[in-house]
Amino acid sequence: MTRAQADAFCGSPETVYHRVSRIIPWVIFGITGLLLAALWRTIPAEIPTHYDFSGNVTSSGSKWTLLVLLGLFALMNLLMLIIC
Repeated sequence: MTRAQADAFCGSPETVYHRVSRIIPWVIFGITGLLLAALWRTIPAEIPTHYDFSGNVTSSGSKWTLLVLLGLFALMNLLMLIIC
């Protein structure tokens, strides 16, 4: 991939938008992690993980699932940084 193709795909690194789009996901990740740590004791042991179209819970998981989701969010952000 040439530099011109990378700039067309990821945007020019000199723009304010590009800088902000690299920072905002990590700010959201940090806030989510802090909220999860602060509220960990109040989260029930079993949480709903899937609903049907009627709004009924069809599957539940442990609260540790939230940490897995937070880790996946961080992994996706890292992959986007590597790609761009």
